[in-house]
Amino acid sequence: MKRSLPGVSWKAIGVLALVTAFLAAITCYALVSKRRSGAGENAPPERAARAVFETRYLLCGCVVVEERELEGGKIDVLSASGAPVWQLAGAREGLQCFFRVVNDYCPEHSRFRLITLKDGVVAVYRGKRAVEGFLLKSYPELQEGLMTPGTKQALTTGVLVEGDPREVDHTVKLYLEGIID
Repeated sequence: MKRSLPGVSWKAIGVLALVTAFLAAITCYALVSKRRSGAGENAPPERAARAVFETRYLLCGCVVVEERELEGGKIDVLSASGAPVWQLAGAREGLQCFFRVVNDYCPEHSRFRLITLKDGVVAVYRGKRAVEGFLLKSYPELQEGLMTPGTKQALTTGVLVEGDPREVDHTVKLYLEGIID
């Protein structure tokens, strides 16, 4: 089942993919320029090809950028079956830049839930921070005044739950069942 942002057409997603390719090319150019300006006569020779991988996650808007060495300069591992295909954004001086657009949440927003207090009731957020756009649900029946001091303190600080994306919401549900005695 394909998911997308509410009210966003697939045409808009295509435009976003083009913009992402452009931004990835700029990232590649900036990294090469940075290396050039820092490289002097005493700079060590390039050992192996390096690659920058930029992933834009449509459901949360996050961009994850990783840089790593390519084994023997090979890029055949980039098209593994089942994984979103990487597109080449640019290549310069031993640095190859790839990008992809994924119609999902980033790893942080998939794996983490923050349980905290908001306006005197329990609230669950997607990710590690209480950001309004990622509020999953408020629980008006779980009021601050009905909690033990220890639970209240823990939720004031925030309880971070991490887990497999398919199971993290079930773990949150189990935690919430034990809040009010």
